[in-house]
Amino acid sequence: MLTNDRYLIECYEQTERFFWSNISIETAQINGTEVFASGANNLYLNSAIQRKPLTEATLQPIMDTLQAFYKPFNLPWVWIIREDLIPSSLIIPQSLQLLDKSIVMALDLKLSLPHQAANNLFITENNDDLTDWGICLSKAYQIPEHTTDQYSEGIQKYIAAHMKETSGKSKFHHFVGYLNDIPVSCVTLSFQNAVARIDDVGTVPEHQHKGYATQILLHTLQHSTTIGADICFLESSQAGIKVYSKLGFEALYSNLYFEVVENIMGKS
Repeated sequence: MLTNDRYLIECYEQTERFFWSNISIETAQINGTEVFASGANNLYLNSAIQRKPLTEATLQPIMDTLQAFYKPFNLPWVWIIREDLIPSSLIIPQSLQLLDKSIVMALDLKLSLPHQAANNLFITENNDDLTDWGICLSKAYQIPEHTTDQYSEGIQKYIAAHMKETSGKSKFHHFVGYLNDIPVSCVTLSFQNAVARIDDVGTVPEHQHKGYATQILLHTLQHSTTIGADICFLESSQAGIKVYSKLGFEALYSNLYFEVVENIMGKS
């Protein structure tokens, strides 16, 4: 059982900072917001993460400042706000468009992990060549046809950012699961100060719902304990909560994902 939520939240925030700063071309601290520009043309890959409570007096000035930060990069971006940091009265459609809600989850790695069921997925760590990792990621995170080119460009820049980070370092661990020599599942593990973080969990559509994501996650968690991690964090979609809960992850808090409406209008 996890205890001391404040400590866990601080640990998770460190993993966020570590992950995004290592793959970003520019970072900043703005009015209680940590801002990251990855260079990828996809709003979910450029994150403004709110750290302080928002009020009626601070909301608009912070939005304006964030807009000004991203404007020179000509990048879409998302404002990630912990649910308890923004009063519901401030979530006005004319200002903020709610895109998504996620759950931050934590797992105590000092507890025993679930038994890994045997199947025919071969998992390996690929850090020197992220081609197969990128193939899995691109196929797993499909989006509507009319935005495919933009998304493809974003993914390629995201992959390039990971390649740059990985060069000569071992901060990130990229795992790929193969089925008959075909890459079908992937995950990224980042690690610092006995704390691990999981990102980029994906399985190509035709191989989903077959347990491959669970297997590669178990492999990654076992690797985390091998390199000395005591706790592991991840951010789950609503659809993924059941999978992660079965692995022992516990919910810590909710994040709301917003796009600033002025940002949307400015694209036309």
